[in-house]
Amino acid sequence: MDRLWDSDYRYAVSTIKEVKDCLNVISQKTLSEEKNKYITITRAKLSTLRKTINNLEISYREMTKQAVSENMMEGKRRDLDAVKRSQEELEREMERQSRYTELPDGMQSAPKPDFANMQRTELYDYRNSLMRAQDRELEMLDTTAGAIKSISTHIRDEVHMQSGLLGDLEGAIDTSNVMVLQNRTNFTQLIERSSKPRLMMYIVVLTTILLLLIFI
Repeated sequence: MDRLWDSDYRYAVSTIKEVKDCLNVISQKTLSEEKNKYITITRAKLSTLRKTINNLEISYREMTKQAVSENMMEGKRRDLDAVKRSQEELEREMERQSRYTELPDGMQSAPKPDFANMQRTELYDYRNSLMRAQDRELEMLDTTAGAIKSISTHIRDEVHMQSGLLGDLEGAIDTSNVMVLQNRTNFTQLIERSSKPRLMMYIVVLTTILLLLIFI
Protein backbone atom coordinates (compact mmCIF):
# COMPACT_ATOMS: atom_id res chain seq x y z
CA MET A 1 0.00 0.00 0.00
CA ASP A 2 2.89 2.37 0.77
CA ARG A 3 4.29 1.75 -2.72
CA LEU A 4 0.93 2.64 -4.29
CA TRP A 5 0.80 5.84 -2.24
CA ASP A 6 4.29 6.89 -3.37
CA SER A 7 3.46 6.22 -7.02
CA ASP A 8 0.17 8.16 -6.90
CA TYR A 9 1.76 11.02 -4.96
CA ARG A 10 4.60 11.43 -7.47
CA TYR A 11 2.09 11.35 -10.31
CA ALA A 12 -0.09 13.98 -8.58
CA VAL A 13 2.89 16.32 -8.10
CA SER A 14 3.91 15.85 -11.73
CA THR A 15 0.36 16.54 -12.94
CA ILE A 16 0.17 19.71 -10.84
CA LYS A 17 3.34 20.99 -12.53
CA GLU A 18 1.93 20.16 -15.98
CA VAL A 19 -1.33 21.99 -15.22
CA LYS A 20 0.59 25.06 -14.06
CA ASP A 21 2.60 25.02 -17.29
CA CYS A 22 -0.61 24.75 -19.33
CA LEU A 23 -2.18 27.67 -17.47
CA ASN A 24 0.92 29.76 -18.12
CA VAL A 25 0.65 28.98 -21.83
CA ILE A 26 -3.06 29.90 -21.81
CA SER A 27 -2.32 33.26 -20.18
CA GLN A 28 0.23 34.03 -22.92
CA LYS A 29 -2.00 33.09 -25.85
CA THR A 30 -3.81 35.84 -27.76
CA LEU A 31 -5.93 33.82 -30.18
CA SER A 32 -9.09 32.32 -28.70
CA GLU A 33 -8.75 29.16 -30.75
CA GLU A 34 -5.31 28.46 -29.32
CA LYS A 35 -6.48 29.24 -25.79
CA ASN A 36 -9.47 26.93 -26.11
CA LYS A 37 -7.18 24.17 -27.32
CA TYR A 38 -4.98 24.42 -24.21
CA ILE A 39 -8.02 24.82 -21.98
CA THR A 40 -9.30 21.45 -23.22
CA ILE A 41 -5.93 19.83 -22.46
CA THR A 42 -5.79 21.47 -19.02
CA ARG A 43 -9.29 20.30 -18.10
CA ALA A 44 -8.33 16.74 -19.00
CA LYS A 45 -5.26 16.96 -16.77
CA LEU A 46 -7.32 18.39 -13.91
CA SER A 47 -9.75 15.50 -14.25
CA THR A 48 -6.83 13.09 -14.02
CA LEU A 49 -5.53 14.97 -10.97
CA ARG A 50 -8.90 14.65 -9.21
CA LYS A 51 -8.90 10.89 -9.80
CA THR A 52 -5.34 10.62 -8.48
CA ILE A 53 -6.27 12.56 -5.34
CA ASN A 54 -9.20 10.20 -4.84
CA ASN A 55 -6.78 7.25 -5.06
CA LEU A 56 -4.50 8.94 -2.51
CA GLU A 57 -7.40 9.38 -0.09
CA ILE A 58 -8.34 5.70 -0.46
CA SER A 59 -4.73 4.64 0.16
CA TYR A 60 -4.53 6.94 3.19
CA ARG A 61 -7.67 5.43 4.74
CA GLU A 62 -6.32 1.92 4.16
CA MET A 63 -2.98 2.79 5.77
CA THR A 64 -4.72 4.15 8.87
CA LYS A 65 -6.03 0.61 9.43
CA GLN A 66 -2.52 -0.84 9.30
CA ALA A 67 0.40 -0.74 11.72
CA VAL A 68 1.88 2.53 10.39
CA SER A 69 3.68 4.99 12.66
CA GLU A 70 1.81 8.13 13.66
CA ASN A 71 4.61 10.41 12.42
CA MET A 72 4.53 8.81 8.98
CA MET A 73 0.75 9.18 8.74
CA GLU A 74 0.97 12.84 9.78
CA GLY A 75 3.51 13.44 7.01
CA LYS A 76 1.29 11.76 4.44
CA ARG A 77 -1.69 13.79 5.66
CA ARG A 78 0.29 17.01 5.13
CA ASP A 79 1.32 15.88 1.64
CA LEU A 80 -2.27 14.99 0.75
CA ASP A 81 -3.60 18.32 2.05
CA ALA A 82 -0.93 20.20 0.06
CA VAL A 83 -1.89 18.37 -3.12
CA LYS A 84 -5.60 19.11 -2.53
CA ARG A 85 -4.87 22.82 -1.92
CA SER A 86 -2.87 22.98 -5.15
CA GLN A 87 -5.69 21.27 -7.03
CA GLU A 88 -8.26 23.75 -5.66
CA GLU A 89 -6.06 26.72 -6.62
CA LEU A 90 -5.57 25.33 -10.11
CA GLU A 91 -9.33 24.75 -10.47
CA ARG A 92 -10.01 28.39 -9.56
CA GLU A 93 -7.37 29.62 -11.99
CA MET A 94 -8.77 27.35 -14.70
CA GLU A 95 -12.24 28.79 -14.13
CA ARG A 96 -10.86 32.32 -14.33
CA GLN A 97 -8.97 31.63 -17.55
CA SER A 98 -12.02 29.96 -19.09
CA ARG A 99 -14.24 32.91 -18.18
CA TYR A 100 -11.88 35.36 -19.82
CA THR A 101 -11.40 33.19 -22.89
CA GLU A 102 -14.97 32.17 -23.73
CA LEU A 103 -16.65 34.57 -26.12
CA PRO A 104 -20.16 35.93 -25.43
CA ASP A 105 -22.98 34.75 -27.67
CA GLY A 106 -23.05 36.56 -30.99
CA MET A 107 -19.46 37.77 -30.78
CA GLN A 108 -17.39 36.90 -33.82
CA SER A 109 -14.18 34.98 -33.43
CA ALA A 110 -10.84 36.64 -34.14
CA PRO A 111 -10.35 37.20 -37.89
CA LYS A 112 -7.84 35.07 -39.70
CA PRO A 113 -4.58 36.81 -40.62
CA ASP A 114 -4.43 38.32 -44.11
CA PHE A 115 -1.41 36.52 -45.53
CA ALA A 116 -1.65 38.34 -48.87
CA ASN A 117 -0.98 41.73 -47.27
CA MET A 118 1.65 40.54 -44.78
CA GLN A 119 5.25 41.59 -45.07
CA ARG A 120 7.94 38.94 -45.32
CA THR A 121 9.09 39.57 -41.75
CA GLU A 122 5.49 39.34 -40.49
CA LEU A 123 5.00 36.03 -42.27
CA TYR A 124 8.28 34.79 -40.83
CA ASP A 125 7.33 35.80 -37.28
CA TYR A 126 3.85 34.32 -37.64
CA ARG A 127 5.25 31.05 -38.94
CA ASN A 128 7.75 30.87 -36.07
CA SER A 129 5.01 31.51 -33.51
CA LEU A 130 2.95 28.67 -34.98
CA MET A 131 5.98 26.37 -34.95
CA ARG A 132 6.71 27.21 -31.31
CA ALA A 133 3.09 26.56 -30.38
CA GLN A 134 3.21 23.26 -32.22
CA ASP A 135 6.43 22.31 -30.43
CA ARG A 136 4.83 23.05 -27.06
CA GLU A 137 1.79 20.99 -27.98
CA LEU A 138 4.00 18.09 -29.03
CA GLU A 139 5.87 18.34 -25.73
CA MET A 140 2.59 18.27 -23.83
CA LEU A 141 1.38 15.29 -25.85
CA ASP A 142 4.66 13.53 -25.14
CA THR A 143 4.27 14.28 -21.44
CA THR A 144 0.69 12.98 -21.51
CA ALA A 145 1.83 9.82 -23.29
CA GLY A 146 4.50 9.34 -20.62
CA ALA A 147 1.89 9.77 -17.90
CA ILE A 148 -0.36 7.19 -19.57
CA LYS A 149 2.58 4.81 -19.81
CA SER A 150 3.33 5.37 -16.12
CA ILE A 151 -0.29 4.60 -15.23
CA SER A 152 -0.19 1.44 -17.35
CA THR A 153 3.00 0.32 -15.61
CA HIS A 154 1.42 1.07 -12.24
CA ILE A 155 -1.64 -1.02 -13.11
CA ARG A 156 0.52 -3.86 -14.46
CA ASP A 157 2.59 -3.92 -11.26
CA GLU A 158 -0.58 -4.01 -9.19
CA VAL A 159 -1.93 -6.92 -11.26
CA HIS A 160 1.35 -8.80 -10.86
CA MET A 161 1.30 -8.21 -7.10
CA GLN A 162 -2.30 -9.45 -6.82
CA SER A 163 -1.45 -12.49 -8.97
CA GLY A 164 1.48 -13.26 -6.67
CA LEU A 165 -0.75 -13.01 -3.61
CA LEU A 166 -3.29 -15.35 -5.21
CA GLY A 167 -0.49 -17.81 -6.01
CA ASP A 168 0.71 -17.69 -2.40
CA LEU A 169 -2.85 -18.24 -1.18
CA GLU A 170 -3.31 -21.26 -3.45
CA GLY A 171 -0.01 -22.69 -2.22
CA ALA A 172 -1.07 -22.20 1.40
CA ILE A 173 -4.41 -23.91 0.70
CA ASP A 174 -2.65 -26.88 -0.92
CA THR A 175 -0.28 -27.16 2.04
CA SER A 176 -3.22 -27.02 4.46
CA ASN A 177 -5.03 -29.78 2.55
CA VAL A 178 -1.94 -31.99 2.67
CA MET A 179 -1.58 -31.42 6.42
CA VAL A 180 -5.28 -32.20 6.98
CA LEU A 181 -4.96 -35.49 5.09
CA GLN A 182 -1.81 -36.40 7.02
CA ASN A 183 -3.46 -35.61 10.35
CA ARG A 184 -6.53 -37.63 9.38
CA THR A 185 -4.36 -40.62 8.47
CA ASN A 186 -2.38 -40.34 11.70
CA PHE A 187 -5.57 -40.04 13.74
CA THR A 188 -7.07 -43.12 12.06
CA GLN A 189 -3.93 -45.12 12.75
CA LEU A 190 -3.92 -43.96 16.36
CA ILE A 191 -7.53 -45.10 16.81
CA GLU A 192 -6.76 -48.48 15.28
CA ARG A 193 -3.71 -48.97 17.47
CA SER A 194 -5.54 -47.99 20.65
CA SER A 195 -8.56 -50.22 19.80
CA LYS A 196 -6.65 -53.48 19.24
CA PRO A 197 -5.32 -53.90 22.85
CA ARG A 198 -8.73 -53.02 24.24
CA LEU A 199 -10.41 -55.59 21.99
CA MET A 200 -7.94 -58.27 23.10
CA MET A 201 -8.62 -57.42 26.73
CA TYR A 202 -12.39 -57.78 26.17
CA ILE A 203 -11.86 -61.17 24.50
CA VAL A 204 -9.72 -62.43 27.41
CA VAL A 205 -12.25 -61.22 29.98
CA LEU A 206 -15.18 -62.81 28.14
CA THR A 207 -13.26 -66.06 27.68
CA THR A 208 -12.43 -66.17 31.38
CA ILE A 209 -16.05 -65.56 32.34
CA LEU A 210 -17.18 -68.29 29.94
CA LEU A 211 -14.72 -70.81 31.40
CA LEU A 212 -15.81 -70.00 34.92
CA LEU A 213 -19.43 -70.54 34.01
CA ILE A 214 -18.62 -73.89 32.40
CA PHE A 215 -16.55 -75.34 35.22
CA ILE A 216 -18.49 -73.98 38.15
